[in-house]
Amino acid sequence: MIRTINTSLVILALGVGFAACDRTDDTRRSEKNPGSTAPLGSASERSEAKVSNSDLEETVKAKLSTEEQLRAVNLDVEANVDKNEVTISGTVQSQEQRNTAIELAKSAGVTVKDKIDVKPSS
Repeated sequence: MIRTINTSLVILALGVGFAACDRTDDTRRSEKNPGSTAPLGSASERSEAKVSNSDLEETVKAKLSTEEQLRAVNLDVEANVDKNEVTISGTVQSQEQRNTAIELAKSAGVTVKDKIDVKPSS
């Protein structure tokens, strides 16, 4: 009889513990977005963290720096987060470098305004 009561108490304690863990997630969700039924980490929650123009510029510059042929090139990046757009300007030595820069910038999920001049070195 005592063993049955002890087992029941352990099961009850575990059930309360698991329920409390679930409630913590609900509490955090309601603090961030009251009334939201979206799970934590959802797209709606991530969209609340707005990216700045400088964040977007740094993201694109980081992508450009991954390409060895573009590291020596001086390209300027200006971002407009509201339009989800970056403008890339500067001078490169080949059409291939220009195309690579544009494709890398697009891989950041933005529209690219191309103001890159191609001037082969003499």
